[in-house]
Amino acid sequence: MTAFTVVMAAHDTAVTIASAVRSVLAQTRPDFELFVIDDGSRDGTAERVQPFLADERVRLLKTAHAGAAAARGAGIAAGSAPLISMVDSDDLWMPDYLERMGAALDADPGASFAYTDAWYLDDASRQVRRQSAMGYQRPPEPPPATAADLFAVLCERNFIYNAVTVRRAAVVEVGPPDPRLRSMIDWEWWLRLTAAGHRAVRVPGRLAVYRLRPGSMSRDRARVLAGQRDLWRLVAAEYDLDPQLRARLTAKADGFDAELAKLNGPRARLVRAAVAARKSLTRRRDYFSEPPAEVADAFGDLRAV
Repeated sequence: MTAFTVVMAAHDTAVTIASAVRSVLAQTRPDFELFVIDDGSRDGTAERVQPFLADERVRLLKTAHAGAAAARGAGIAAGSAPLISMVDSDDLWMPDYLERMGAALDADPGASFAYTDAWYLDDASRQVRRQSAMGYQRPPEPPPATAADLFAVLCERNFIYNAVTVRRAAVVEVGPPDPRLRSMIDWEWWLRLTAAGHRAVRVPGRLAVYRLRPGSMSRDRARVLAGQRDLWRLVAAEYDLDPQLRARLTAKADGFDAELAKLNGPRARLVRAAVAARKSLTRRRDYFSEPPAEVADAFGDLRAV
């Protein structure tokens, strides 16, 4: 019986997608179906997936370019397993990702989704950062015990890494990722799930590898600010919130508009230059000189992934 529907949305990730698929096929739990959704790629992404189709668990869907949320929705709809796991086409899973996420949900039948953290891989240098991918967001310890508590913290910051495993029944209730959004897609999904009363379980450790590439959206400050503005406007307009929280989230959205207006001023450019210089100076301290044993054992030479 297939336990997991794995959804991998892909757009112009020919350089990384083979490694991502291999990390799924290397799972210690083999009871999954993998749907790779080629979201209108123009760089040969689909061709890189073709050799993997010899494995009957792997399927390739080609769609017109409509964004990551729409692609993920197509993958979710195509599958049938009771658990749905998300993986980006430029990221990696540790070999025991499915095993540990499934075990966490088996142990807590009242939880609707499981989340974890990830190693952070700088794709240019192939160095691994000491801090986890979500460490800068200060994941609450202990994790929020109720859906309402989790929703409240998520209204302040997103500490949930995007490689979640969610019960299909919860997705049927609240819907898939919102295709109207082009960024902050995952964050809005966590908010929608928890607002509907679905709580989560956190799986300790780092069960994935987040690859930060030069063209990553997270390096585009304007897109990040616009994405957060759009997220909070959507939540304020469409969620069932108390008036005080609605007003606070509307004000937060307005604040991002103000930040966008200042983004290209001379002071902002000087601040960005200073931050870049500081990051360059602290790289040795922030990154392992050699990959941690756990990562090296899973993937070998990181220059090849």
